[in-house]
Amino acid sequence: MSGFQDRFRIEKAKLRLSAKDIARQVGVCQQTVYDWLAARQHPRMHHLSSLAALLNVSADYLLYGTHDSQRQQLLQDLSATLPQLSTYQITILLHAALEFRRRERQNP
Repeated sequence: MSGFQDRFRIEKAKLRLSAKDIARQVGVCQQTVYDWLAARQHPRMHHLSSLAALLNVSADYLLYGTHDSQRQQLLQDLSATLPQLSTYQITILLHAALEFRRRERQNP
């Protein structure tokens, strides 16, 4: 396994996702997903975050093949919990995460 496209293919296959499914959920056109799979281009950061979340892996793993086991466990727990939450609860979680991210950017 040498690069982004290899890890992307493996994770995509594990979840049995089509390029169309990925494109719709990440917010890109289907051709863009094909370009990622063929290593003609890499996703932009905001798409990479969405792709990693969809695949239940970290962006670091997709890009570099490195694992953060604690982060990985948190992502899996979040993915398992989300279907049980109301839209209001998900909105609160999203706003909290965005606020933390904003503060981290202001105070690196």
